[in-house]
Amino acid sequence: MRRSIALASVLLVTGLALPGSAAGAARATQRLAVVACPTLVGAAAPVRPLPARVAVALPARFSGRVALYVDRDHRLAPVLGPAHWRCRAEDTADGQAGLEVLSPKGARSGLVTASLDGPCHSCVAADVCRLSTVRGFGAASAGGCRALPGGLRTRFLAGNASSRRALVSFRAAPLTRVPFGAWPVRAPVAATTWGRMAYDLSAAPWTRIVTCALPGDLSGLCGSVVARMG
Repeated sequence: MRRSIALASVLLVTGLALPGSAAGAARATQRLAVVACPTLVGAAAPVRPLPARVAVALPARFSGRVALYVDRDHRLAPVLGPAHWRCRAEDTADGQAGLEVLSPKGARSGLVTASLDGPCHSCVAADVCRLSTVRGFGAASAGGCRALPGGLRTRFLAGNASSRRALVSFRAAPLTRVPFGAWPVRAPVAATTWGRMAYDLSAAPWTRIVTCALPGDLSGLCGSVVARMG
């Protein structure tokens, strides 16, 4: 998918409840630093400038601890993650993109990922075939899929298995490999993984996926990270 995602449309996180936190927790507007991640680029393209900081509403307890991470060509919505972590990204010539933000101690100590697949039919089918019954994308029509691993739960937030457009949330138990959305797959993280996948199986199919696995006192941040997908 080659379309850009407007920055203003993806920064609205007001009113989102965090896992494991009380509804209505104190929130504050924070000016987050925008971090340009080193990006492997498949084809040169003009780069839109971004401001050095952007105002985002987040739970007050994360003040000074969060940043926004972006890929070079801005194919991905800016991704929330802990400040001062490492990141890298890839923008391929066919319009796909991926980004990861990982703990300085390594992926097993915390990892946030985002990916955009499409219009490659087989790529999208690999993402959604375990969830979809749409002709050409479901397990039966896509040549079969591996079963979802134990310890991973999914729930449709919009649409259902027979819809061509859907939004799915998922949660994986600690040390369970997430079968979709972890770009690139490095290692299971010793924390519960939260994620969301949005997909459209129309003429030019695409999927957008975000995953978040943060241990300890940062774990509540995953609610805001994945909920920004809408």
